[in-house]
Amino acid sequence: AVLVVRWGWNNSSTLASADLFYDIGIGPSGSERILIPDLHHTTIGANGACNPVLGPFPANLPIGTRIAARGQAFGAGPVGGIVIISLA
Repeated sequence: AVLVVRWGWNNSSTLASADLFYDIGIGPSGSERILIPDLHHTTIGANGACNPVLGPFPANLPIGTRIAARGQAFGAGPVGGIVIISLA
């Protein structure tokens, strides 16, 4: 199986430039093990923002494995989310 990661934002016209870093982990809440570290994305303001798709990343995960993402932003901190897709 592989994981594909996509970052998205709320299509706000007030989105400012920012650097985003995030990790993808697996395991129980509070004790996740990092599977994909230090993914990076830069937004370029409302008119230049994009929704990157990163991957595929090979992953051999048992059915029912909890997948989590954590992130941090430097800059204006855009409102957005991370979508993780598992493809068998």
